[in-house]
Amino acid sequence: MSTESDILFCLGDFNINYLDYSNYLSMNLYSILNSLNLKQVITEPTRVTATSATLIDLVITDNLCDILSTDVLDMHPLTDHCLVSCKVGLSHSAKPVSQKRYRDFKHFDVSAFERDLRAVEWNVIYNIPSIDDKVKFLNGNITAILDKHAPFKTSRFTKPYTPWLTDNVRLMIKLRNKALQRFKRSKSPAHWDYYKALRNMTTAAIKAEKKAYLEFTFRSNNAKTAWQTLRKMSIYGVSSDKTIPSNLQDVNEINKYFVEHVNSVCDNPDIINYYNNSCYE
Repeated sequence: MSTESDILFCLGDFNINYLDYSNYLSMNLYSILNSLNLKQVITEPTRVTATSATLIDLVITDNLCDILSTDVLDMHPLTDHCLVSCKVGLSHSAKPVSQKRYRDFKHFDVSAFERDLRAVEWNVIYNIPSIDDKVKFLNGNITAILDKHAPFKTSRFTKPYTPWLTDNVRLMIKLRNKALQRFKRSKSPAHWDYYKALRNMTTAAIKAEKKAYLEFTFRSNNAKTAWQTLRKMSIYGVSSDKTIPSNLQDVNEINKYFVEHVNSVCDNPDIINYYNNSCYE
């Protein structure tokens, strides 16, 4: 029994005839299973002789488990016990699917992009009084042209990030899989030995390529690139909570704090007054 699973299975030869409810042992077993909310799913005799037919090979599980079907198979002349089996309906979690939104530069035309940039009347920005509106004008025009030449695209990714799988390694994986399929068809010992050799070579190649890739990535002094690589490999995650803390959401309150406390960090207030009076409009 395993306590790490939500579903419990207990199988084996109990040497208690579960079909004989008048027997003291079978009555006790039935009572124990009932008190623990367990059920025994095999209903046919599992040991048949010339003088008896008993159900002693049991499959016990909890009531939360969905048993689709059971079967009792004759195993003579190997043994006088039948083989018991059951088909279980288990839910499984699908592979995590990540969606990434990015600009698609596959068909990006630099000449056309520069031509559209020159077509914008950038001198209008001098007539805009507000600095915020100037920034909005600049960003709006550049973003609109980018959207035209490199639009955003959303793609679904199910496979893990494996940049160390080179073309040679992929070819070895393909050959390994073909060798396994050939062995399954032929059952030839020679084909099995060939598959094992390819399997071991492929495993060693993947480990070597992965080690070389990681050593090359982390050998550089660029910490940003290293963390980006860890993120792509799902080794280091980014928190999904990107909201600004409540005490930092009001920029006016932040500014007020620094204005009110500036004298406490400056020994000479005349310096602050000098800079305040020297500001340009």
